[in-house]
Amino acid sequence: MNTLYNNNLINFFAIYFVFCALLFSACSDSKDSNKEILPTDEKNIPDDLIAPRVLSVFPSDYSTGIDENTNIVIEFDEEMDIDSLGISEIATTNSPFTLQDIYGTVVGVTVSLEENNKFVQLNPSSVLLYETEYLVNISTDVKDINGNELIEEYNWRFTTRINEADYPEYPSGETILQQSEGTIFYNYWSYVPKSLKKSEHAYFLLDISHPQLEDYNELTAQAKGNCNQYSNIAEEKKYIILTPVIPRNFTKGYYPQGINEYSLKSSTPDFYYRPDLKVNKIIENFRSRLEDAGYSIYDKIFVCGFSAGGMWANRYSVLHPDKVKAVAIGQAGGWLTIPNNSYDGRLFNWPLGINNFPLLTGEDYNKFNLLTNVPMFIFIGDKDVSNTYTSNYPNSEDIAIWGSSDPERLENQYQFLKTQDYNVLFKLYPNVGHYYSSQMKKDVINFLHSYE
Repeated sequence: MNTLYNNNLINFFAIYFVFCALLFSACSDSKDSNKEILPTDEKNIPDDLIAPRVLSVFPSDYSTGIDENTNIVIEFDEEMDIDSLGISEIATTNSPFTLQDIYGTVVGVTVSLEENNKFVQLNPSSVLLYETEYLVNISTDVKDINGNELIEEYNWRFTTRINEADYPEYPSGETILQQSEGTIFYNYWSYVPKSLKKSEHAYFLLDISHPQLEDYNELTAQAKGNCNQYSNIAEEKKYIILTPVIPRNFTKGYYPQGINEYSLKSSTPDFYYRPDLKVNKIIENFRSRLEDAGYSIYDKIFVCGFSAGGMWANRYSVLHPDKVKAVAIGQAGGWLTIPNNSYDGRLFNWPLGINNFPLLTGEDYNKFNLLTNVPMFIFIGDKDVSNTYTSNYPNSEDIAIWGSSDPERLENQYQFLKTQDYNVLFKLYPNVGHYYSSQMKKDVINFLHSYE
């Protein structure tokens, strides 16, 4: 029993001593926690290792219409090191901030630090160019106040505004109807591209309207679509589209859209007589109005057309080669007016040829040399075989001298014109019927554009 008593006593004292030790330790911690915390020396703060970031820029990336006198502002997320920014009141191109136009010309800038040392302002040394894209670049040499550099270069771009003074005051980007008046006998639609500046010369692109309508008001309304089809091309190539509304009266044999024999006869009613000369008046009038507005227009024009429009393009070019820069002729009723009096022993009267031209017009045809210098592109689909235009003259027998189908006739006439030293191209489109395909139109524009 004494032994048991002694063991319990030993255990008691062991537990007691452990308790006292723990109590002493807790009291010591409590005393330490009540000690005053003294400020730490700034030199002992751990280094800032986070790289600075660009929060915003002005002008913003890919912004347009920016004033040519703009300053450039960059906002960083922390204070920046002045020495790393190339701060200078003298414009320089040797700084971590570069400004250059799309052509690679570097613009000098002065650099200043604003507002809490987080905003950097770049002031270009010269007025920026109008309608020009600029690229701004920040190199990794810029640092925050703790010496951290940008992780990677930062760049963005913006485009300056147009100069309103470069653009004439005339309705542009719209299809405009001009009603006939005075010496202008026909209505006409026009489209002047918005992209055209005063400093640039422009070509007229002439394609007449030729719906199969005899009501002139209906014809005028539909002609707008003929003009609209070229609006995108006008903006891209900076062509001025001109679509005269040429009448027709098949009932009485008057076909000015195709400049047939009646079109050249002085006995024909004035509305249908010499549509080519009436269109020349339109061209002169429209050119004068545009030049008064500040545009610069080339003297010669591009002419194109398909079907009846192709007939017009062909015959207008024969009549006025001095006014035509290049011409694209599509289908053209299945045969062309050839500037010859005869072929293979057969006389060619107008519109098959020019044998009776003096009788119709009172003047000889003397424009052969001019016509040989007009580039011609003749085209047709190989399935376009059922839209041949014939009348009392020429009839199907008259045109058979050139072949039995429209594609064959046009190709044979192309070969003949080549032997006569005309500047002519021909293209036959596979699996294409009687329509002006997108590929045809693309080829026409590329052809005309090659002669600018």
